[in-house]
Amino acid sequence: MAITDGWENIIDNEINRVTNNIVERIESDIENESPVFSGEYKRSVYAEIKNVGEQLTGRIGNSVEYAELIEYGANRIDANRAIIEDWARKRLGVSGKQELSKTGYMITKKLRESGIEGKKVFYNAWIKNQAYINEQIKKLEIKLINKINSSNNTETIII
Repeated sequence: MAITDGWENIIDNEINRVTNNIVERIESDIENESPVFSGEYKRSVYAEIKNVGEQLTGRIGNSVEYAELIEYGANRIDANRAIIEDWARKRLGVSGKQELSKTGYMITKKLRESGIEGKKVFYNAWIKNQAYINEQIKKLEIKLINKINSSNNTETIII
């Protein structure tokens, strides 16, 4: 890919702008649709954009231990008692080793019997924004083509 220095910066800036807009929109949708008990899950949503070599990558995640449980749910065999006890301590205010153990056991037993359905917050935000993402990429393509076509630059630009 041969691009003049000025065009390379214009293209990079436009791609960064569009990527930021897309990531911010998906992050916002995830935060808005996140279940709220204490607000920790919602506050733990993060987004980052990195340049890895010549590739720009946007990543959105959640740093709480139980994020996978909320996203995917738990079937009868994967309810983790330690995570449930931590959740009970933080969310329900359960304290004391014996009370935590008893509460963790009861909740884990119920989850192992019936499971819980995942909220699919990240998946739903991704699906919800597919048309927006495609639209932004198409607009970016048109904008860059228009900039190239309207340029008085006589150098050849190859993309």
